[in-house]
Amino acid sequence: MASSNGKAKRRQPSGVLPNSVDEQLAPLTALFIPSVLDQNDPEGLLPTGSQLSDLRAYIEEIWENEAIEPYETDIVRLYWGRTAEAMKPFDTLFFDGPVLPSMFPFPVNAPRSNFQGDGAYYVWYTVELDNGARATADPKKITVDTVAPSYDKQPGALLYPDDLPNKVIDEAYLSTHGDRVRLRLPTPIYTGAEDRDTLIFWWSDSPSPTDLWLVQKAISIDDINAEDIWVDLTGDMIRAPNKNGTFYALYKLRDRAGNETLVFSEPASAVVSLLPFPSILPPPRVPLHEDDNLVHRGDARAQVNAVISGLDNLEPNDKVRLDWDGSQLLPVPITLPDTVIPVPWSALIAKGPGPMVAHVSYDFIRDITETGSQVADINVNFTVAGQDHPGAPALLNPLLALVDIIGGSGTPNVLLPADRAAPVVPYLMLYQTPAAGEVLELYWGRVAGPVARYDVQPGDLEGDRVAFTPVPWSVIDADPNNARVPVYYTTSNAVNEQQSDNQYVRVQVVTIDDLPEPGFEDEDAFGYIQCDKKPWEGIRVRVKFDSGHFGLDDEIMVFWQGYRNFNSTDPITETYGEFPETIGPGHLQDGYIDVWIRPYEPYIKPVTRGSWGTYYTLTKADGQFGTSPAPENLKIIETVSPEMCPPA
Repeated sequence: MASSNGKAKRRQPSGVLPNSVDEQLAPLTALFIPSVLDQNDPEGLLPTGSQLSDLRAYIEEIWENEAIEPYETDIVRLYWGRTAEAMKPFDTLFFDGPVLPSMFPFPVNAPRSNFQGDGAYYVWYTVELDNGARATADPKKITVDTVAPSYDKQPGALLYPDDLPNKVIDEAYLSTHGDRVRLRLPTPIYTGAEDRDTLIFWWSDSPSPTDLWLVQKAISIDDINAEDIWVDLTGDMIRAPNKNGTFYALYKLRDRAGNETLVFSEPASAVVSLLPFPSILPPPRVPLHEDDNLVHRGDARAQVNAVISGLDNLEPNDKVRLDWDGSQLLPVPITLPDTVIPVPWSALIAKGPGPMVAHVSYDFIRDITETGSQVADINVNFTVAGQDHPGAPALLNPLLALVDIIGGSGTPNVLLPADRAAPVVPYLMLYQTPAAGEVLELYWGRVAGPVARYDVQPGDLEGDRVAFTPVPWSVIDADPNNARVPVYYTTSNAVNEQQSDNQYVRVQVVTIDDLPEPGFEDEDAFGYIQCDKKPWEGIRVRVKFDSGHFGLDDEIMVFWQGYRNFNSTDPITETYGEFPETIGPGHLQDGYIDVWIRPYEPYIKPVTRGSWGTYYTLTKADGQFGTSPAPENLKIIETVSPEMCPPA
């Protein structure tokens, strides 16, 4: 263990010169002094005030051939001096063996009484072993500086630029000088200027400011050598008080040791003559947020606007630039009484659909200067039930699957009279990431309001086939014959809705039951067709418009069947045919339409002694549908053929 001189057994070591080194020991490391401001500084400058306390130092490493046995003792002598030469140590330490590496770094103290004013000091140590071997550490230089820059004399006033007329700062000067006024220290430079001194700058409407400094600027040796030390008074600093009048530029100086001039510099006054900014920049308003404390997709479709009002001290070219939660819009001119700024969807959705709080503010801009407003916190929620789409925030989402309408027949999106016996159920392949509690509502044709519903259940997955509640027949009967009833659904998460594209359903659930039967224009009085009607050229089936059901663009389908007998028995398969026609303006004028059955083969020729039966269906343009009765068959005998009929 180590003991200090006078507190352990004493040995009277022989005096040695501190710079003598016995080559038997390796060189010693210099003392480490933590309070030195910069360990790489060869001067070892100490913070001002260090001289008022003992100086703590450390022997960082164990020396070579240290004492190992209890009867061995190593002697450490500590030296202090104005030079690196001293004949008498200020302390002696005895290290009895064993001396261990774990004892290091080993702390030592130099009494504060060693400090005798400002200037340089040296501190070092020697080690002496029992066998007489000695070594000396390199002296560590430390410097004490308690004198402030300018030797604590009041620094001279800062100098305004020569091109600042009458020391009046106005917008014209700032706009042509980079929005700043460059102030310089007077020359010659203050006494005691050193590299890395600090200039501390104030700008105040009082020559004795009590507020905090605005700028701290490091002074370099190059600045000192050039005798050109300056600080910039920026436009923001000048405008911050938001008033005109006389202002003062002042400074203090501080050196690296922390010594600071006790008084401000002489004040340098100037007159500020700027157009005042608005006295307050209140937060923007978002009217669509005010009704329900939320901005959602419905608001986005209606157009979200930010409204800026209540600004005073305005100039004609003043502008504002809206910032919607980090998305900056283009600046716009200020209008009175309100400046209304539309917020695009790209800015609303830039940080995702939410829910979240968007921080909305604006910058007031005058020429090249701008300042920010107070912030409005806006609640937003643009989440949806189902996948989103590129056309958002539009309500219609073409990426949602179409619904299918299934009646009793099982044929998708077709409802006929036979379907009345069963419920009509909408089915859907469920969208992406369904969440329990989301609601799907079905809309049918021109019916106001939803007519069916599905509530998403826990465990529902994308692609599941789910069924809505049945569509009431009273809804279907409101438009019972329509070839294209539009049907769609909406999704809702209780905040936002989306709408699917239309599925078109063919509804023909009420038939026309009083259509006239078709007629054979070429039959004789007994219901036969004879040679003079040339059936090999075709047979006419006439549909007369004897009821009020026929209209322009209605579709007529004539069904034709040949038989081997006169009484609609023993049908000939190959003679069956369907013959469509569309009612045109000429037909309406004539009051009928003729549908020709041809060619001769296969529809007519196979019947040699037999008959043909026919009927038709009417499909109106609005979807109404009906089937006609069938007339008595048209008959033929074998003598009526191209080969057996006499030439005309």
